[in-house]
Amino acid sequence: MEFNEYLEMLKSGNIEQRAAAIALEYGHIDGAHHKQWVIDQMLRLISGSAYGKLMDYCDSAGYEWDTGIAP
Repeated sequence: MEFNEYLEMLKSGNIEQRAAAIALEYGHIDGAHHKQWVIDQMLRLISGSAYGKLMDYCDSAGYEWDTGIAP
């Protein structure tokens, strides 16, 4: 199986597979701001509807969450 075929299979899989696809597709791109975007996209996918609550918690705890810049 070619890498692109494998990546496409992951994109249509379960949450864990889709998160892996994001990491594989974009995680190699240089720049901390792009890597932060990858982490944020994975967190959004994994946390689902709880993402907003997680961001509220970060704000209330004094954490700054950077959503990064899409590659």
